[in-house]
Amino acid sequence: MNSRELTQTDRMVILAIGLAGALMFLPGIILGLMIYAAADRLKNKKWMVYAAVAAAVTVVILNVKDFNMLILDYFKLILEAYKSLFNSKIPHNLDWKVLIKVGIPVGFILSLMIELYTAAQPEWVKKRKEIGKNKEIDFSERLVKKLEKLSQPDDGTLIGIDEAANAVKITDEELNGHCLVLGATGAGKTTTLMNFIESAVRRRLPVIIVDGKGEIGFAEKVKNMAEKYSQKFYLFSMAVQEKSTHYNPLKIGNFTELKDKIISLSDWTEPHYKFLSERYLQSAIKILQKTNNRVDLVNISKKLNYNALLEEAKRLVREGRMDKSEYDAFYDMIESAKKDINGLVNRLAVFSESEIGELLSDTEDESTIDLINCIEENAVVFFSLDALRFSEYSRLLGKLIVIDLKTTAARMFGRSKKVFTIFDEFGVFAGPQVTDFINKSRAAGFHVILSTQELADLRIEGKTELMEQILGNTNVKIIHRQDVPVSAELLSSLIGTKDDITVTMQVNEISPTGMGTVKEEKSFIVHPDEIKRLKRGEAFVVKKFPEFFVKKVLVKKYSQ
Repeated sequence: MNSRELTQTDRMVILAIGLAGALMFLPGIILGLMIYAAADRLKNKKWMVYAAVAAAVTVVILNVKDFNMLILDYFKLILEAYKSLFNSKIPHNLDWKVLIKVGIPVGFILSLMIELYTAAQPEWVKKRKEIGKNKEIDFSERLVKKLEKLSQPDDGTLIGIDEAANAVKITDEELNGHCLVLGATGAGKTTTLMNFIESAVRRRLPVIIVDGKGEIGFAEKVKNMAEKYSQKFYLFSMAVQEKSTHYNPLKIGNFTELKDKIISLSDWTEPHYKFLSERYLQSAIKILQKTNNRVDLVNISKKLNYNALLEEAKRLVREGRMDKSEYDAFYDMIESAKKDINGLVNRLAVFSESEIGELLSDTEDESTIDLINCIEENAVVFFSLDALRFSEYSRLLGKLIVIDLKTTAARMFGRSKKVFTIFDEFGVFAGPQVTDFINKSRAAGFHVILSTQELADLRIEGKTELMEQILGNTNVKIIHRQDVPVSAELLSSLIGTKDDITVTMQVNEISPTGMGTVKEEKSFIVHPDEIKRLKRGEAFVVKKFPEFFVKKVLVKKYSQ
């Protein structure tokens, strides 16, 4: 028999019959959908649901004496119910026993039919449905209200809530692998950082913050939080000097370490001159320490005059605290490199005699920040640079602070103490010293959070080495909106791809032909456009270990 296409009338008749059947067996359909939904939630244990319903069906069948009478009573009951509804009346005298006796078997059969239909679907259809679950999410008011009620955990940092209302947190173990926070202006990056700070402060963990942009409002928020939890707070500010404590970046370290800190203040193009300067500085610091001179940037720039140092060295020789051979070597070095030494002295003078140079002098009391003491007393330390007014000075001082932190970390091994260290807008002072610090500080208990606006900020003179090192050495990435397309695309590639299904359909001039293709391919787990379209306060949280994790998150707001 030749088959023919269904006409519009045929479709209408089939639809009418289907609707009539659905209305007549509505109780069974509702039960069937409930059974299937319950089984689907249990996934691998769905057989338990079907076994329980099968047992109920068996009980029903065994208790029915006259099936014909049961079906007749059921249809009468349904028709009377619809008649009452049609007349705008609530149905009364419903015999629930009859509805249940018919509804359970019908629902059981319907749920099995849905199960078989689902199992019979092609694999590409199943994958496509699974992929569809991961489409872009909009956070509802209900989720926002739930997020407001959540508090910081005792073993990590609460970042926010995902689309399934699950709390998303970063454990201290995960954070010890370090974290990179990215976000364009106004995307909510500071809110994310405040969650890390609150997590540490409420647990009385030391926090050290270096803010490259010098936003005093950020410092005020952190100060208020420290006061809320009765934690000591130290502020070093280039912008608000009257409120600033002093900071001596040369307070911690032996003479070789201090020499390295000072040498970092200059960019050296000639290895020969750098070597001479290192030799002179190392000897000079050694002499100043032996003669109980205060070693800070202000004092050392005044005392680096080689004539004065030679006099100090002679005194040490007379007192037997310096070998004559060591003095002779120091004298010969000065004689052969006076010009280079003068250049070094002038460089330091420019730094120490600047507008904020006095803040770098050591008061030798609590008015000067001592990083080791601050860590021991679980204090909050905030370094507020000012890249807008003092761009070069901020870059150099930022480098010094990072190197000082590395010197501090070297003295923290074996203490089992957690230290939260946050570098905000660290592109201001980004360089090899940052990657060196994050590589070597992990075992000392430092949990480093690096924060900047765009990945482009990490390109130094157009080179990508620093950016690649930062991306490779941070376990956690928190990605707020990125406006630069290249940044969004790189981050999407970094997160990775997933299996996807592409369906094509062939059409003629007026309608589909019924032919097409189904192709399995790779697509971004997080598309670049999703990163570019993130709303304020939204971010993707990505972790590499202990297992791969990526979620779109609504970030928790800190309320004072």
